[in-house]
Amino acid sequence: MGPSNHVRAGSGPRNPAGTLAGRLRRTRSIPGRIEHDMTTPSTASPGTSEAPTTPARSPRSGALGAFVMVSGVLLAAWMTAGRALFGAGGDMVAWFAFSLGPVMATLLVVTGWCIRVTARRGFRTRRSTVVSLSITGALGLLFGLTVPDTTDEGLASLLSVWSGPDSLEMSIGLCNPLGTITVALAVFSLVFAVGDSRGPKPIIEED
Repeated sequence: MGPSNHVRAGSGPRNPAGTLAGRLRRTRSIPGRIEHDMTTPSTASPGTSEAPTTPARSPRSGALGAFVMVSGVLLAAWMTAGRALFGAGGDMVAWFAFSLGPVMATLLVVTGWCIRVTARRGFRTRRSTVVSLSITGALGLLFGLTVPDTTDEGLASLLSVWSGPDSLEMSIGLCNPLGTITVALAVFSLVFAVGDSRGPKPIIEED
């Protein structure tokens, strides 16, 4: 018996038509699969994937907000009556307690609250907000050192108490600009923090 008379099962050439028919039968075995894929509208916008776009939350921003709220109250107290702890307090303490102190405390506490809202919404606090707050704190500390007040020995500032009466004139010249810039930067910090809480601005591509 010659080798040409023996035909092994499956050794013949594959039939492309039979293979295609088998695929069609397997496709029909899943009712409505193709129709569902073709008729179900996609919720994703053109050019974007369907993956969730929820931004990652930033727990550091929440901690930063709490720190800004606490340090803001302490900074306002320092600017109002910090010099009284070292014997340089006078009439200006009571004046600042009803003017500068509440203004600074309110601005910084609201700024810290906005930073916490930013974290809860999943957004991130921008670097400009952090830098503005840092400069506000530094200038507020300097203001508490240089603001003059009336004492039993005459006009004095905390800087003049520590370094001598020769620095009193320099304190008088520095305290007003420092106070003005500190309040202005606190306002800017609040504006930045409010912007952060609203999330990043959408990028508009021009044709």
